[in-house]
Amino acid sequence: MTNDAELEDLVAYYEPQSPDEALPRWRRLLASGEGPIALVNRFKLRERALYPDGREATGLDALLTYAATSVPALERVGGRFLVSSAVLAPLFGTPDDTDLVVVGWFPARRALLELLRDPDYRAAFEHRRAAVAAEWVVAADAAA
Repeated sequence: MTNDAELEDLVAYYEPQSPDEALPRWRRLLASGEGPIALVNRFKLRERALYPDGREATGLDALLTYAATSVPALERVGGRFLVSSAVLAPLFGTPDDTDLVVVGWFPARRALLELLRDPDYRAAFEHRRAAVAAEWVVAADAAA
């Protein structure tokens, strides 16, 4: 599926704040089987995107720029988005200020790795970073 050095590179790129903490989680996901998975994402968007080069955009505009690449990239690896919507209302648990919920489906764990390796997707990820103030992402087994 992937060698350890490549996995370390992917984790360092996508989770630069804490790659040492993230690597065991990624290893656990990849060791848990080969079947389909869903990624459940909750996003709190910035009012103004935070680009390192200082360019101006709203958080929503930056996320839409990311989506223009991420949607076709996910489709190229055989996946699709099941939900992509603004939060209507918190119902159970502790309410938070999540703005957007996105659920992406992947036919196999290797499809997630293919997406993360994609140079266009990787380049577009800067827009997601600029757009998002806080995020919560979990992987779930999506076998029928």
